[in-house]
Amino acid sequence: MNQSDLSPRRRLRRALLAAAVLIGASLAVAAASAGTSPALPPGATLVASVLIPNDGPVTYGLGSVWAVDRENGAIHNGQPMGRLYRIDPRTTRVTGLIPHVTGGSASVGSGSVWLASFVLNRVLRVDPASHHVTWITTGAEPLDVLALPGGIWVSNHHDGDVVVVDPATNAVTTSVPVFRKGPDGPQALASDGTSVWVAIPGADLTESAIVRINAATRTVTGTVLGLPDGPCGGVVATTAKVWATASDCDGTGVMQVDPATNGLVDYFHTAGLPGDALFAFGSLWIVTRSPDQLVRVDPATDQIVGAQPLPATPWNLTTDGHRLWVRVQGAVLNLSPQ
Repeated sequence: MNQSDLSPRRRLRRALLAAAVLIGASLAVAAASAGTSPALPPGATLVASVLIPNDGPVTYGLGSVWAVDRENGAIHNGQPMGRLYRIDPRTTRVTGLIPHVTGGSASVGSGSVWLASFVLNRVLRVDPASHHVTWITTGAEPLDVLALPGGIWVSNHHDGDVVVVDPATNAVTTSVPVFRKGPDGPQALASDGTSVWVAIPGADLTESAIVRINAATRTVTGTVLGLPDGPCGGVVATTAKVWATASDCDGTGVMQVDPATNGLVDYFHTAGLPGDALFAFGSLWIVTRSPDQLVRVDPATDQIVGAQPLPATPWNLTTDGHRLWVRVQGAVLNLSPQ
């Protein structure tokens, strides 16, 4: 998940974390330059490109692909100038457009599209039928949103908590503290069906953590510390493994956690800065920046088995169960796994 609308205060911590991954990144670049690694297959084939201006997240639900144009966070007369595009996944054609929305992350549930807007300090609930947009206060600087059965989970980056919104009332019903108030708090969210996993960059590596919350009891059941990178990119969770990436801490690392022990069990690097991640079609998929690409990883070995160049900087990715959808600057790409 690209966090480009985070506070500039992140820059200082990025400089500190960059030193922690310098050796690994240098080795990866050197190996690539020397040609010691075999050429990788693309991993996926580009099927179609849907032109969507600027950047923003993409998600799938209610039979449609939803892509946000944040309009670079522009606000006019108190209204966001961004738009939400509805795409038919079968024809890859835009079938609808909803104005006055923005957000850095998106999720679909309870008959609505939910957007977390750090800029507006609100979560937006979009009704696909009426195009009505409801602004919901969840806490300070909501950064990620995850629609699950029974509630909409939101990470409040500057409040240090994860809250649950009741979609029947649009009110916060639960707050789970996971970090202190202030910058460097919770970011990406992911669920394996029973737990919600929260990435917390912290002020430095001594505070970086991945926190596990029981989705039913809404209590913290585990905390993964001693991370080699700040978990500032994406998080993906299955019942067998959890991965977190480090792109927005300027790191090249991907960390794997074993849910059985809540412990770190693997750490590997990508050629670029690994951002949003997704588990689909039996593989772990990661979008990276510098270079811009879609990386395919064997989840059994954490070996990179495919790398698809992307035409522009990626934001995030999703799946409709048949193909992958990758949001890049100026477009949404539809790809078929190899």
